[in-house]
Amino acid sequence: MSTCIEAISSYAAGFEVGELDEKTRTHVKLIILDTLGCGLFGSTLPWVRTVREYVESWDRNDEATIWGTRSRAHSTSATLVNSIATHGFEFDDTHLPLGLHTGCVVLPAALAVAEAAGATGERLLGAVAMGMETLIRVRQGMDMTHIERGWNSTGSIGNLGAAMAAGYVMKLDPVRLGHALAVAAINSGGLQVAQFSMSKRFIVARPAQSGVIAAQLASRGFEGSLNALESETGGFLAAFSDGFDPAAVVQGLGKEFGLLDSHIKPYPAAQGTHEPVDQTLLLMSEHGFKAPDVERVEVGLHSISYHYQRELTFDNLAQALFSVRFCVALALCEGELGPDQMTERHLADPAVLAMAERVAVEQDADLESFGRRARCGARVTIFLRDGRVLGGHVAPLPRGARERPFPEEVVVAKFDDLARRVVSPSQAVEIKRLVMKLQEVGDVRSLIDCLKGA
Repeated sequence: MSTCIEAISSYAAGFEVGELDEKTRTHVKLIILDTLGCGLFGSTLPWVRTVREYVESWDRNDEATIWGTRSRAHSTSATLVNSIATHGFEFDDTHLPLGLHTGCVVLPAALAVAEAAGATGERLLGAVAMGMETLIRVRQGMDMTHIERGWNSTGSIGNLGAAMAAGYVMKLDPVRLGHALAVAAINSGGLQVAQFSMSKRFIVARPAQSGVIAAQLASRGFEGSLNALESETGGFLAAFSDGFDPAAVVQGLGKEFGLLDSHIKPYPAAQGTHEPVDQTLLLMSEHGFKAPDVERVEVGLHSISYHYQRELTFDNLAQALFSVRFCVALALCEGELGPDQMTERHLADPAVLAMAERVAVEQDADLESFGRRARCGARVTIFLRDGRVLGGHVAPLPRGARERPFPEEVVVAKFDDLARRVVSPSQAVEIKRLVMKLQEVGDVRSLIDCLKGA
């Protein structure tokens, strides 16, 4: 009987993009486009610049491009920087039921290796799909004690997604690909304590880099333990959760794709803030009120999201990105919530701080009835000074969920807004064109050329 790693690697090594239906292929392309937009914008952030300058101080390799710049580095170093840039502002995709960040781990790994190899766009597309699916499937094998123990899922599982993406680009055979996953599995970590600090960005970057290293070592004959996932003695699933189910990792393999639940974010904030902000902005649009008209706001959350909100302050931007109170208050005061609103200056804005004091967050029993899938749902009730009470309806799923997908033009508009801050309009147009016809691209370096900064 094959192990989980052997089953996954055997399937992935023979996987062809044509096996995906049009809806799934398009979703993967949109994840790629969104990830590139987030990475380009992220390249401008000070904490990303710190990591890039550190890499530039010692890595003189010119194998792969650091997005948004003219810098080049070894593929593992470029993966590190591009991954932290993509996750640099909490704007990258998140798997809705599981809370995983997928694109920020998988795409930087796949694209750095693809650039070095001159791989085709079709190969890159397949690598991203298989990397995302691997990451998601491994998480499905663990219960919520994984989070309760204090692990960050992307940090602990990202190695395997990146190893799969890199190994697929490298066309590793099933045995070598399996060893890449096995080597990646033993280098996992990532603590929740990083959640509200600058190091939250780093928590995805090291797994992405580690996954590339694992694939490159495996290609040279380095081996790991192929039972690394399900072994009850020091195995991955047992080490990271109390309740684990290896069968869930491979169930429906090749027939069901969890990557469709990867949610493209409309706002630069943690996923649990999105539905509260969405409902707030919708009520403002429908009823024409402004922040001074608001007496108070009540926000009901699922217990999983509420867990993070109970004692959350917004002393720094990393905390503010997770705070429902702050994000709703900022949306009310600004009438929108994008990168130009989510800034350090608003942390000290008296109007925003005063409004945040009028936003109450509580656990909502009705949302619990929808189960874990409603972890990012919300109920928003706004009480106006004129006596009107607006909203109060339960929305179990945010916009962008599989059941409430964004139109393609919304994702493209987000990419345009982010990319224009770093690359020229013509570069942005070409990136969109190449990504959306990725299967026809003969060499991904034509795409990478468009990711270079001035």
